[in-house]
Amino acid sequence: MVNWGIIGTGKIAYDVGFAIQSVKDCELIAVSSRRLENAKKYADRMHISTYLDDYKAMILLDEVDIVYISTPNSLHAELIEFCLQQGKHVLCEKPMVIESFQLEHLKELAAQKQLFLMEAMWTMFVPSVRYFLSHLAQIGDIKMVQGSMGYVLDKERCFKEELGGGALFDLGVYLISLTYAFLGQPNELVMQSVSQKGNVETTAAFLMKYDDAVANLTCSFDVQLDNSFTVYGTKGSLTLKSPFYRTALVQLEQYEASDGDIDGIRNNFRSFGPLKNAPSWKQRILDKLNIGAQKKAIPFRGNGYQYQIQEVVHCLGAHQLESAIMPIDHSMKVIKIIEKLRSKNYEKDD
Repeated sequence: MVNWGIIGTGKIAYDVGFAIQSVKDCELIAVSSRRLENAKKYADRMHISTYLDDYKAMILLDEVDIVYISTPNSLHAELIEFCLQQGKHVLCEKPMVIESFQLEHLKELAAQKQLFLMEAMWTMFVPSVRYFLSHLAQIGDIKMVQGSMGYVLDKERCFKEELGGGALFDLGVYLISLTYAFLGQPNELVMQSVSQKGNVETTAAFLMKYDDAVANLTCSFDVQLDNSFTVYGTKGSLTLKSPFYRTALVQLEQYEASDGDIDGIRNNFRSFGPLKNAPSWKQRILDKLNIGAQKKAIPFRGNGYQYQIQEVVHCLGAHQLESAIMPIDHSMKVIKIIEKLRSKNYEKDD
């Protein structure tokens, strides 16, 4: 049995708490919050007996094996370090840290203490995303990625620099992490445009450039975006339908080969040639019939957070200190990309 303690009582802490309770060989036994009344409310809802208003006191509980951290981003590094020092495994909400040097230190500490450490990038474990990543070869050589994630948010912590706020940390991290999973480290980063509130970006549009591909990504607290994610290759495209980070639907479109045959085409707008040479009419028909796109429905159970919990349990049972799906170096590269994007924005402002 894996005994969990949770730090933080926001919405995601509830989602993860329910997920923990749904996974075999897991038990949620304790919660802590800055405010005792919030901890008690959470404990009552989750039917657990131990609730505290002291983060460190909960971490020190002997019966807790692993701690899930769901606090403002700025507190993550300190709490992860304390957990590791006390011999506790850690699953921490994304972004795991707000500065890459913090993660470098924590990676070394986890290895030294022989403890499991993972960023809770739950999207990477959702079945549709696993299917998506394993079927990219169907679309040939990747040339372009387009993705967006935007919601109108008014959470106070999202707009405070001292709490690790900003659209890149809260939303852009999903897009960057998913792109990194199949394209790796970009050669160049371009910050296209940004809107800010103080020193915190509220909307960011940026490019990740590779040798033969480019990723055009947008995240925003200001507007509702499409929230889909599409990869375009030389043979077709593959899309995680909206909302991409927890979708159950993957769409494959494969390009129709053209033989370049121009026989039968008449240079007369009043008289169309064969249907294949009448793109406007053809497109209308295809759109109506939904021809040309293959949609694959991937079963999505529960609230989706249980998939990462299952991965943690698997890793602990196999005595693995990192997840092969979400290793620490993956998180490290993503946070470094965010650091570079933010530095480019500040340079532009100067």
